[in-house]
Amino acid sequence: MAKKNKMAKHDFLESQLPSTRRKQFFDIITHRYSLILKLGLLMALFFLPLLLSVMVKDAFLIIIQNGNYDDVPSRQFAVNVIYCVAIFVSLIIFFIGQSGFSKIYKELIYGDPIFLKEDFIHGIKENIKPFLVISSFVGLFYVAEILISLLFDNVYIQIIPFAFNFALIFPLCYVSTFLSTYYSNGFMVNLKTSFALYLRRFPLELLGYVLSFGMIFFQYISLIYVKYALLIFFVIFLLPLSILIGHEANAAIFDELINQSQFPSFYKKGLYKKD
Repeated sequence: MAKKNKMAKHDFLESQLPSTRRKQFFDIITHRYSLILKLGLLMALFFLPLLLSVMVKDAFLIIIQNGNYDDVPSRQFAVNVIYCVAIFVSLIIFFIGQSGFSKIYKELIYGDPIFLKEDFIHGIKENIKPFLVISSFVGLFYVAEILISLLFDNVYIQIIPFAFNFALIFPLCYVSTFLSTYYSNGFMVNLKTSFALYLRRFPLELLGYVLSFGMIFFQYISLIYVKYALLIFFVIFLLPLSILIGHEANAAIFDELINQSQFPSFYKKGLYKKD
């Protein structure tokens, strides 16, 4: 026997929309969690090159460490250099996926209809240029951080590029991904705007970055299988939620600092506006 589709007893009213971005977040995870989970599974596919790069590097370093080689440091250095190349390419692949997902998140925030496959492809076409620039920026600074840590034994020299990337470069790139999703600006305009927004909303933006990409700290977990399991779990179940939080938080910031005066038609779009 065929199951009948249930019909709503009343038409949907605009007043039923959430009135704030915070309420919208909980409304989305309550009614659209299946979509968020699908995004997590798709993100895992684009994350695979990054995970494989880490796994191969760990495997070769273990082999070198346990082997009877006379040139262990040079072999370790060679593995890390190859890892730098692999991680740079893998970051580009991951950000290509994010360029497509960002379109879906935007439509989710703005209350527009979503067609997963079509919107993902359209998102890549729409956002791939700025996301490629951002990913290259992230990759270059991350590779520089790794190489400096390999070339200098001084712990204070090693920690400077890490702190610089973690506190400034990567959060600026994080904010730039949202600006590139919602506005059509050049990279330098987005970078300057990101810097201004980061300073004005420093705690919120840094927290959003840590929640979304704090998985970089997983590299310091010594138990490799635990590290891999945590990475997979994080990408599938937590990263899509963290990115949703980032979109909600930045959409609220954009409403307050940009949309209200410059783009009133997008001001609080997707929310119930009492006025």
